[in-house]
Amino acid sequence: MAPASRTPEGEPNRCPLCGNSIVIFPSHPPGDAPCPNCGSLLWWPALDPDGGFQFLVGDGAIYELTATTKIEALATLVELLVENGGLASSIAPVALEALYRREELGSTAIGGGIAIPHARIDEMERVVGVIGHAPQGIDFESPDGAPVTKLFLLLTSKGEVGRYLEALEKIARALRATN
Repeated sequence: MAPASRTPEGEPNRCPLCGNSIVIFPSHPPGDAPCPNCGSLLWWPALDPDGGFQFLVGDGAIYELTATTKIEALATLVELLVENGGLASSIAPVALEALYRREELGSTAIGGGIAIPHARIDEMERVVGVIGHAPQGIDFESPDGAPVTKLFLLLTSKGEVGRYLEALEKIARALRATN
């Protein structure tokens, strides 16, 4: 699994990937905090204790992705949802197919290294999401041509339009806070 979603600011800690000692200092506005040694993303301010992302599966962990293609990344994120209890394994193939179909309509990459793959399927009962970090970058056919390093995957039922839009709004708000 990837690094913890938050390393306490101003406190000594160790990077879970490279093992080197690090200290992350608060920034204003808050933003991503990479390990100064290996560059791995260690902190996203949006994953705060106020429950801003109640729909995230796996305690809001950010998962390090080794995928090299869009298809591999989507499959890995869906697998993580299943492993963490956010998605029944019987629904995983349906969810994956819906995500692929959505990508065929147009890339869910929004530029700046960010993609928000999403789909609505009948079999879902609630909004679930997972965050992936791909430090190597993945070609998602982004409008700016940049490889995607941050993926916010969302799944919900076709009947949960309000909660789905609320989840997208929370992601957008968190992204604005880091810019």
